[in-house]
Amino acid sequence: MTTERPLVVGVDGSDGSLPAVDWAVDEAARHGLPLRLVHGSLRERYEGLTPSIGPDRPAGQVRADHLVASAAERAGRRNPGVKVSTDVVPADATDALLRESDNATALITGSRGHGELRGLLLGSVGLAVAARAHCPVIVVRGDTAGLAGTHQRILLGAGSPDTGGEAARFAFRETEVRGCVLDAVRAWRRPAHPSAEASGRGHEERARTELDELLRDASAAHPGVRVDRTELSKNIVRGLLAYRRLLEAHAEWREQVVHVAFAYPSRQDLAVYRDYTAEVQRLADEINAEYGTPGWTPVLLNLKDDFARSLAAYRLADVALVNPIRDGMNLVAKEVPVVSDAGCALVLSREAGAHEELGKDAITVNPYDVTGTATALHEALSMRPEERAERSKRLAAAATALPPAQWFVDQLDALRG
Repeated sequence: MTTERPLVVGVDGSDGSLPAVDWAVDEAARHGLPLRLVHGSLRERYEGLTPSIGPDRPAGQVRADHLVASAAERAGRRNPGVKVSTDVVPADATDALLRESDNATALITGSRGHGELRGLLLGSVGLAVAARAHCPVIVVRGDTAGLAGTHQRILLGAGSPDTGGEAARFAFRETEVRGCVLDAVRAWRRPAHPSAEASGRGHEERARTELDELLRDASAAHPGVRVDRTELSKNIVRGLLAYRRLLEAHAEWREQVVHVAFAYPSRQDLAVYRDYTAEVQRLADEINAEYGTPGWTPVLLNLKDDFARSLAAYRLADVALVNPIRDGMNLVAKEVPVVSDAGCALVLSREAGAHEELGKDAITVNPYDVTGTATALHEALSMRPEERAERSKRLAAAATALPPAQWFVDQLDALRG
């Protein structure tokens, strides 16, 4: 955001518009932009042209003026350094914001406003403005952490290179100024007919090529932005990528550490799962070819379900990496410290269900952040044996603090409300 065009916020006095004002104030301060608060009012259509000042002002005008004045006061309290202007536009909310979009850095609306369509996911105004505006549109919604930006993650839904360039540039600018990680997702449709599998691979390759093309210019303009390509799958590949980055950045670990990867295949009747297993195998082979020596194999990949081998690895491991993209519990994170012989440092995804209980003594990672995970692996491997043993004891205590029967009763109680 390099121009002085304002951030424009639609205000209507609803509960949904208040977080939008707060978010816009923070965004304006972050980018050094002015803030413009706009309310669309059709009072003149119903009340006629009447004096805009004095005791004869109609009720509609009084209300509209009060709305924007209250929003401006709220913005001033949140950050007095942000320059704020206001306007009551003689148009409905959608038309008012669309007019503003011609000269705005971005339009910002709440997730729901007043009116009969307030039950829509984004609200009728947000949907209409997002479809027709001439600038980026931000619909402010989500949990407290999302509104505050503490997730440290921006997700770009990547369109084609012909239509998605502005969205990509906007996402890169936001990622850079916030100092977080950008996840780029490019969706594609797999042919439904089994005989079309080869054609499906062609669609996938085309989607990857288009994603590369879309991100190329924005990446060059913002070289400090770290981009992660996201797929809806298990996270074994990113674990291997993090290990490769560890070996690349810290040569001292070469021939000193072995990554034992358990990638037991599942749902191999589906092509997408077979492709993922093949990708895991390919990446493991690449790492071994790049860094392996006659006396050292960097990655030992296990593709056959072997409980005894898994248990032996749990007991002997110095570091355990449990990095799911999303998981209800992930019992491995609890099992490893319980059975560990000498103590094991746990590198744990913040998205694992077990993180709520184990996060205090684990090394927490963003499962999408390959570089961050590599840094966490280095920290875990560098940990003194005494600290590793103490952490492992505390992790084991936390893992066994809640008996399974009590856990089950708690779930039933939660379902009963």
